Amino acid sequence: MTIEEHLLARGRLQAIPVDAARVARLLDDSQRHLATAAAAVDSGDLAGAYQLGYDSARKAFSALLALDGLRLKGMELTRT
Repeated sequence: MTIEEHLLARGRLQAIPVDAARVARLLDDSQRHLATAAAAVDSGDLAGAYQLGYDSARKAFSALLALDGLRLKGMELTRT
């Protein structure tokens, strides 16, 4: 069983239709976040740069999955 099959079976991934426009939007967002993160570093906002860099990577990864017709499903929150 591949990791993809395993994650689909466990409900961690969901199969979706491939949507090239969605992939392009995610990649555009990712690139924009990365450029803004670089500007934040230059201005000394390291926490903001970190957050934007993280979001950039997350959107790029989402685009990669979407290109393969997949998306991550959120985890259930633990309630106390």
